[in-house]
Amino acid sequence: MLNLPKIEYCRPENDEELAACMGEHQGNFSLLAGGTALVNDLKRGLSDAGVLISLGALPGLKGIEYDRDRDCLLIGSMTTLAEMSASAVLRDLLPGLVRAVSLTAAPPIRNRATLGGNLCLDTRCYYYNQSLAWRKLRQPCFKCGGEACLAVPGARKCQSVFSADLPPLLLALEAKLEIHTEGTGEMSLAELYTGDGAAPHNLPENACITKIIIDEVSQKWGEYRKFRLRKSIDFPLAGVALGGRKTSNRSFKQPRVVLGALASGPLTVAEAAAALSGKSYNDRNALQQAVAAVVAAAKPVANIGSRPGYRKKVAGVLLQKIWLDLQN
Repeated sequence: MLNLPKIEYCRPENDEELAACMGEHQGNFSLLAGGTALVNDLKRGLSDAGVLISLGALPGLKGIEYDRDRDCLLIGSMTTLAEMSASAVLRDLLPGLVRAVSLTAAPPIRNRATLGGNLCLDTRCYYYNQSLAWRKLRQPCFKCGGEACLAVPGARKCQSVFSADLPPLLLALEAKLEIHTEGTGEMSLAELYTGDGAAPHNLPENACITKIIIDEVSQKWGEYRKFRLRKSIDFPLAGVALGGRKTSNRSFKQPRVVLGALASGPLTVAEAAAALSGKSYNDRNALQQAVAAVVAAAKPVANIGSRPGYRKKVAGVLLQKIWLDLQN
């Protein structure tokens, strides 16, 4: 059994206390949301943080709100995935997002896991997501501070895999983040991801995500499909999101295609979007071009379950599944 290390715990109750905690423990803390991934990482020695700063008591970080005047959807970063699944607002505005949530983990985990935590999920790799004792038997990899990738010998950077389910769809919906640093600011969700498996996130120092924002939400739609070995619990081995603007003639307007679990960050495939843009939902030639672009863009490596070549082909199949569902 893996045990939690000794660690200090802080639970700020307002923004001032949060800033004070982060400032006092700068460089030595992790923010605790639902903890479904972080607690396991601590047990395996994958995090060396000496302090956990809980976001659970901070006001304003939970809830789902639709601002009708601005046509803007706001979701608090501490909103659980279960709360998203049960939201009538989301089912009305973005049923595809509710379906994507249902594909994430399993019900007990969704009861605790938060949207902000899913956005900030660490990358994964066979050679990294092991116990400390197991990792000590091998040379340190890039993600452990070493100078090699054990999964892809000769690689110049970490190839660990981006494994969060919800970011691809939220990227296809052009989501933004409200963040708290010394004040309140915004950044696009795309800016959060570096594509570097060793350091996958790009949040400003001493910052936390407070809200996820989707503008012009009533004009948008999106869907997400994933491949995994089991129908519950498992992280994706491949994921594809397709989103765009609603039209009256069943055609693709401003489509966005985003891949997950096929590289060290989410991949936006502009070529696939260009193939679909302006085309009817029934245009098979456009679909074939988009599928080819997705397969070409996918860059899986042999560091999670299933063979890379198979996962690459599955990415194209997942896009076809979304396309077939659009025919109904």
